[in-house]
Amino acid sequence: MLIPADIEKALASIEQLIREVSEALVQGDPQALALASSALRQGAVNFSQLGPRLGSAALRTPAFQLRLKRISSGLAIRRESLIRQSVVVERSLHMLVPASRTATYAKAIGPYGAPGKPSGTFNSIAT
Repeated sequence: MLIPADIEKALASIEQLIREVSEALVQGDPQALALASSALRQGAVNFSQLGPRLGSAALRTPAFQLRLKRISSGLAIRRESLIRQSVVVERSLHMLVPASRTATYAKAIGPYGAPGKPSGTFNSIAT
């Protein structure tokens, strides 16, 4: 059984959008990457809306399943690439601007945290 024409068009569109994200990643252009990622996100939303129109017979075709596996693995690869790139950018930022390494929480004074502060009520303890 062949893939219906509208589903084929949607699959081809998603594959093209994934290629555009890949090209933007390779070029290192943040604006192009933002635009390509945004277009891919919208393409994924559009494709997900086709789900209810798909028949169960179309979902069981080997050609459709193979295309979906390729698309999902392509998305996973691009996601890992984005994560790696963000780590490189973050490390570069820390190297160039050390003040960007500020901790979210205050550092502990000792191995178990700061000692308690006296309230001032008792000046001395008699035994």
